[in-house]
Amino acid sequence: MNKSITAIVTATVTVAFLALALPAISQALDVNDHLKCYKINDEHKYSARADLLTNEEQLMYPDERCRIKVRSKEFCLPVTKDRQLQLNNPHDAPHEDVIGQDLTNDFLCYKVRCKNLAGENPPEVQEVVDQFGQRKIGGFRTTKICTPAWKIFDPVLCEDVSGPTCNGDCPDATDQCEPIPGTSSCKCTPIPTLCEDASGPTCNGDCPNATDQCVALVGTPHCQCQPPPLTCKESGAPTCGGLCPNPTDECGVGASGSCMCTPIIVIGPGCGLSFNTCFGVCKDSTQKCTTLTINDATTCQCL
Repeated sequence: MNKSITAIVTATVTVAFLALALPAISQALDVNDHLKCYKINDEHKYSARADLLTNEEQLMYPDERCRIKVRSKEFCLPVTKDRQLQLNNPHDAPHEDVIGQDLTNDFLCYKVRCKNLAGENPPEVQEVVDQFGQRKIGGFRTTKICTPAWKIFDPVLCEDVSGPTCNGDCPDATDQCEPIPGTSSCKCTPIPTLCEDASGPTCNGDCPNATDQCVALVGTPHCQCQPPPLTCKESGAPTCGGLCPNPTDECGVGASGSCMCTPIIVIGPGCGLSFNTCFGVCKDSTQKCTTLTINDATTCQCL
C-alpha cells in the first residue's frame, strides 16, 4: 500500500523529527536540540517546486515533484527543555536520555504536496526513540517542509549603545563604533589606515605594535612598520649613533664610557669642540681647527 511521508525538511532537505535527536548515554544540559513553533501570519503568497532529497541513511523516504506553498504557517526557534517529571502521575510520559544537534538558526515551515516517482515507499511502521521513550510510528504523509531562517533586527546605532564594547552600527560603513575616552558613550570614527595600506612619503598608517613607526620604503611608494630609531643612550659605545632630543647636540662617548648627548661648543668661526675633539673649517683657509689646553681646559682655535 502506497503511503506518503510526514516530514520536516531542512534546506539540505534531510528528514528529521521535531526533536532532531539521536540516542545518547545521558541528557546534555543547555543543548538547544528542540524546536518551539508558533502559528504565524505571512505576507508572502508564492509557490515553488522542489525535489526533497534525503540523506543516504533515509533513502526509503523519497519525495519528488513537490509543490511548496510559499506562505509560511509556522515559525520555529531552537530551545532546550527542562522537563519536570510527575512522579505521582501514572500517565506521565517515559523519559529517555536522548540528545540532538545544538541548533542555532530558526525555521519557517510551509505546506507541501509531493509525488513519489521513484517507486520507493516509506515503511508502514518505523521504530523511533526520543526523550519521551521508544515506540513505533506509522501512517506517513508528507505535509510540511521547514527551511532555515534567521531573525532580522533593526540596527542599533553607535550613539545609542554604551562603552566599553560599543558594538553599535555607524551610518558610514567606513567608520567604526568606539568608546569616547573618559565616558561611557560611543561615537563613530573613521577606521584607521594600516601602515601597509598607506602611501609614501607621508606613511601615516597605524602599526599593530604601538611602539613601531610607519616609515616609507626607500625608492618605493610603499610603507612598512619599523621599530623607532635608538636614542643616544640606547645606542652602544663606541659608535654612539643614536638620536639626541636636541638636534643641535651630538651623540658621543662620554666620560663614563657610555653614549651621551653633548652640545656642540663653537669656539671660533667654523671651529667647534665636541667630546674634547676640535672639528670644523676655519674661515682663513691657511688655518686649522686646533685643540688647545688652557688652564687644564680643552678649547679650540683656528691657528
